[in-house]
Amino acid sequence: MQASQQFIDPSKRVITAVVPAPTGCNMKCAVCAIDRFDPAGEIALTKVDYERFATHLFDNADADRIEIVGHEPLLPESWGTTLSLLDIAHVRGKDLAIITNGWYLAERAKELASRGTFVSVSLDSSNPEEHDRSRRTLGAFEKALQGATAFRKCSEQIIALTFVLPQKRERLVGLPKVLADVGISFWFISPYLDKDGDPIEENSSFLASVRSVLDEAEKAGVQIIIGGSHTIGAENELSGLGVFWFSPDLEWYLRLTPSGACPFGINVTKPITDETPIWTPDVVPSEFVRTHAPKFKMPRA
Repeated sequence: MQASQQFIDPSKRVITAVVPAPTGCNMKCAVCAIDRFDPAGEIALTKVDYERFATHLFDNADADRIEIVGHEPLLPESWGTTLSLLDIAHVRGKDLAIITNGWYLAERAKELASRGTFVSVSLDSSNPEEHDRSRRTLGAFEKALQGATAFRKCSEQIIALTFVLPQKRERLVGLPKVLADVGISFWFISPYLDKDGDPIEENSSFLASVRSVLDEAEKAGVQIIIGGSHTIGAENELSGLGVFWFSPDLEWYLRLTPSGACPFGINVTKPITDETPIWTPDVVPSEFVRTHAPKFKMPRA
């Protein structure tokens, strides 16, 4: 578990940053929660605002980690903000992570690895055509594998991330070998979420999908990880099967978006609503957090 330790530690206090992308992501993925929860639209926050927010929470609110997500954090138009946030965390000895579709990963691999970045790369299928269809982007599979291979040469801090679509569990077959060939030893599998942020299929169906690749993953030396509020109860179903269950305390999570909307707790996995707190740069970030997420400031048990 050494290479995935940063990712699976449930005690971390986490800033999730949805970095701005004025023209949106370079893909139109069928499984993308960000596109449904935080559609490319109003961008109220600047790079400087993101920097101030992260710096203040690391220095004054006991944050442990920043996770940078898209649209796509490695896009040329997003890279400046992404890199700056990574540096802010890195110089403070904090954990840093990104989730990427892999398109620009090869060219960013050395910069990411040199900062100790933990990378999650999305892979939907072992079949290139199926993956590209899911990503609605020709060549997406090839670019993801090229990126993962390039990063793996620099660092072990990488996992694969797969969202399981209903009636599409056959897409999982063959992925353990693909991952093993690249040198990825950890595979996070999650159910697909609907527009309200809830799993679109019952746990029993999701677990059947996981079971369908257990033997293949074991033979390939790939550790399967499932977790989050979406799979509560699954840990009992899969006990003894070699699946690691990750259960973060979402009360220690927040998600800053380009509009300034900033959900906390369980709402980080839900769409933005009229009730979502909005951070504006005239408010001290730690005071904003204290008001809306008091547990973020509480002493650890």
